[in-house]
Amino acid sequence: MAKQVQQIQEYLCQYIKGQNHVIKLIAILLTNRDRIERLRQSDIEIDFPKEELTPPNLMLIGPSGSGKTELTKRIAEICNRFWFRMPCTTLSATGYVGKSVDDILTLAVESAMRKVKERIRKEIVEHKLDKLLLQATKPSLITKSYLKSIETYVKAYKTNPNHPVLNEYIVATISEPIFTFDPKGNKVIMGVEQKEVKDTVKNIIEKLIEGELINQQNEIQKEAIKMVENGIIMLDEIDKIVGGRIDNVSMYGVQRELLALVEGSVFYTKYGPVNTKNILFISAGAFQVVSPDEMLPELKGRFPIRVELKPLTKEDFIEILKQSKLSPLKKFQAIMKSDGINIEFTDDAIEYLAEYAEKLNEQEQIGARRLWELFDKHLIDLYLLDKDTVITKEMLQKMLEKQTTNKKQVYFPYELY
Repeated sequence: MAKQVQQIQEYLCQYIKGQNHVIKLIAILLTNRDRIERLRQSDIEIDFPKEELTPPNLMLIGPSGSGKTELTKRIAEICNRFWFRMPCTTLSATGYVGKSVDDILTLAVESAMRKVKERIRKEIVEHKLDKLLLQATKPSLITKSYLKSIETYVKAYKTNPNHPVLNEYIVATISEPIFTFDPKGNKVIMGVEQKEVKDTVKNIIEKLIEGELINQQNEIQKEAIKMVENGIIMLDEIDKIVGGRIDNVSMYGVQRELLALVEGSVFYTKYGPVNTKNILFISAGAFQVVSPDEMLPELKGRFPIRVELKPLTKEDFIEILKQSKLSPLKKFQAIMKSDGINIEFTDDAIEYLAEYAEKLNEQEQIGARRLWELFDKHLIDLYLLDKDTVITKEMLQKMLEKQTTNKKQVYFPYELY
């Protein structure tokens, strides 16, 4: 399994820089999670029920921009698991303003359903659209020219849904949903009815696809629930519901309700029951004002593994700019290449950007987001370049000094050099 740990590390290091100690631990935890799943499905006998083997939940502690969210997304990607992020700041205890903890699973299932629908939609367009369109139009006589027109419509829709040929009007029989409302005011599909309509080819195709998705609604819901039950849910900004007055019933109520969620229970949503026992919950927060020890003891115990991400240094910023797949420098260069313009940065220019970002973060810690801010806000004039250019440290200094001397908008109130 050492090879698997190494592969996970190598993958995560392509996106997350400056957190090697965290990546190694997470790689081992993910490998152990895989071992647990294989053991539970195997015939190997152990001295206690296999159902008791559950992977531990994880808590990420670190300043804004240190890579907490990106890390959880990449974990889900490498594990091929559904991922859902829920900011705890939107939650409140039942009976108070805000979303309840139960809503986390409902929203997660809805997010998973969108992913399932997107996949099924692509499958319909790729493999079934010609048959659906032929059945819906029901010509009295199927000729070669008619089949050719169906083929033309389908090919046009696959290549460009806004193709002019799709603006032609045709008559077709489509399935339209019949809606009603449940006691909570939610829109619910009662069934479908067949209706003959005259509309553009594009609109007819869209309605046929929607009708197919409605016909598969039950299967879509079941698949989405299964994705959530075996997925990863990130409880972001959990530090915002920790601490404060002991009589803050809403804040402490949220913690109590989260406890039932993360310890493994069956919750009933409008899409069906969801068992949270196998969900990997990853909580995350900066914890700059409060400490994880101020959480309710029971909830704190449900996140036994705490991983602390360190603030990014100048060296980390250099590595992000040069090597990360999410490098804002690479993004800028790619955008300029669309106009055939090649932009290169000297090593001292990259070092200057990294040092500038580190200095700014000493005043306000936003981590790697500082680099994106530099390119997309303070160095916006770089996008005006109209020929191949080598960017030097001196050029960047002039641009940033221009920002500091702008009396209407002072971004950098101190000199770096």
